[in-house]
Amino acid sequence: MSDHALLVPVRVTALMVNPTVRASTQNTFARWSLNFSAPFHQGPEPLPGNPPLGGVPSDGVLLHWEPPRALRDTDPLREGDTRPLNCPDRWVVVRYAKQDGRRRAKAWLIQSDALRRPEDVSDDSDNSPYGMVSDTKDGRRIDQRRIGRRWELTEDITEPSMSEPLTAFGPGIPAFSVYQPYNLGVFSMHDDLAGLAEGPDGIDLSYQVFGWYGSTDRDPLSRVADVPAEKYEERLRELLDRLRWRYTGPITGTMRSVHAGSVHGLVWRRHGEGEGDEKPRRDARTGQWVDLSLGTAETSSEGLSALAQRIPGIWPDERTDERPDERAEYQARLQALQYGLLDEYDAPGGRAEVARKAHEARFEPVAGGYVWDFVSGQSYQGEPAPPPDIPQAQADWLKTLNTEQEAYDTKLRELTRLQERLRTLWGYREHAAYLGAKGGGAFGPTGSKSCWATSRSGFSHGSPGSRSTARPSRWSCCAARARGGFWRTVPASSPAGVADRP
Repeated sequence: MSDHALLVPVRVTALMVNPTVRASTQNTFARWSLNFSAPFHQGPEPLPGNPPLGGVPSDGVLLHWEPPRALRDTDPLREGDTRPLNCPDRWVVVRYAKQDGRRRAKAWLIQSDALRRPEDVSDDSDNSPYGMVSDTKDGRRIDQRRIGRRWELTEDITEPSMSEPLTAFGPGIPAFSVYQPYNLGVFSMHDDLAGLAEGPDGIDLSYQVFGWYGSTDRDPLSRVADVPAEKYEERLRELLDRLRWRYTGPITGTMRSVHAGSVHGLVWRRHGEGEGDEKPRRDARTGQWVDLSLGTAETSSEGLSALAQRIPGIWPDERTDERPDERAEYQARLQALQYGLLDEYDAPGGRAEVARKAHEARFEPVAGGYVWDFVSGQSYQGEPAPPPDIPQAQADWLKTLNTEQEAYDTKLRELTRLQERLRTLWGYREHAAYLGAKGGGAFGPTGSKSCWATSRSGFSHGSPGSRSTARPSRWSCCAARARGGFWRTVPASSPAGVADRP
C-alpha cells in the first residue's frame, strides 16, 4: 500500500455537440472508427480517402482526456525497450453544472480495460471496437471485442470479467489514445446531459477527471516499490526524471501516481456553436469561404508564423505597417518559442541557433539502405576483432550482394515515394467536393479523374530488386551497416543469415 499520491496532469478537452455542430458534418465534422472485421493484412484503420465509418454523436458533450507523454512514448524510460508503459485503467469523471443558481454534481466510473464480446454488448455508447490477435492452426486471426465500460457512481458497480493491461496504443494503434472516436469508454465519454435544463444563458459545465491503476503493479512508480527505504527517494527521483515528471517536495514514504485534469467554462446551448469554436464557413450566396486565413510555408512552425501575420492584434499588419524589421523580429521570436529557444534568443548566437533549427526542420531523414560485410565472430574485451580472412570467391559474392542490396534500397525508396504520391492523389480525388470545385478544374469531377489516371500510369508494379539469401557457413555472423553509420548484426541462427528490411 502506497503512502502518498503523485498527481500527474492530463490534458482534458470537451466538445459541445448540438444540431448546429452535427449540421457541419459534411464539411468539417468527420469521424472514423476502427474496423476489426477487415482481413488481417489490411489492418483496422480506415484507408486514406475513405468516407467516415463512425456515427455522429447525439446532443451533449464529448469529453476526452489524453494520457501524459511518458505513457504515449515508445521507450519512455530510455532503456531500449520499445514497449509502452501501462495507462491508468480506472477513471472517475465528475461533472458540475449550474442549475437554478446552484451547482449540481454527477459522477461516473470508467473501466478502461473492461473487455466484452460484441454479442454481449447491446449499447455501444460507452465502449469502442477492439481486436485481440490469436494464433490458430490456420494462421493468425483477430478476435473482435468491445473495450471500455461506464458506470454511474449510484449504480451497483462490478469488476469486469475480462480485461487486459491497457496502454496508450490499445490494440496496437499509435493514435488510439489521442483520436477520440477510437477510444470512447476508454479515454473519453459522451455526456448526454440527461436531467439538465437549458437556461437563457445555456448550461454552464465543468468537468474533473481522476485516473489511477486498478492494480498497483501496473503503475510505473511500482518499479521502485521493492527498493530499500534508505534508497527509495533516490531511485524514485531517478525514475521521475526519466519519465519527465517532477516532484520537488520531500518524499516521506512510498508513492503511487494519480492522474488528474479538468476543463471549465463550457457553455452548452441547443443552437449555435461554442464560444471560441467558430469554424470557417461558406457564404450562402457565393459559396466562398468566409473568415478563412491561410499560412503557407515549408514547415509547420513557419506556417504558424505566417498565419499569425493575418490575425489582427498579433503584430503589425503587413499591408499597412511601415516597420518591416519589427514585424520580422516578432516572427523570429515566435519561431524561437516553437523550437523551445525563446529563453536563448537574446543570448549571443541565439538568433543563429533559431535560424539553424528552422533550416534543419525543412528536411527529414531518409533511409540510406544497408551495406553488408563480414566480421569476426568474437574478440577479447578491449581488443579489436581481427579482420576475417575472406577468400576471393566470397569477396566476389559479397560485392554482388551489396550491388543487389543497393538496387533494392533504391527501388524501395522509389516505391515509398510513389505510395506517398498515390495517397495524396487519392485524397484529392475523394475530397474534390470539399475543396470547393463543383464543375471542372483540377479538383472537379473531370480533374479528379485525370489525377487518378496520372497516378495509375505513374505507379510501377515492377520487382523491387532481388536479394541474395546465401551465407557462407564458416563465419559466425554477417553484419549490415546502414549507410550513415548504424550497424545491425544478424545472428548466425537467422534463416539464411540475411536481415529483414528495416
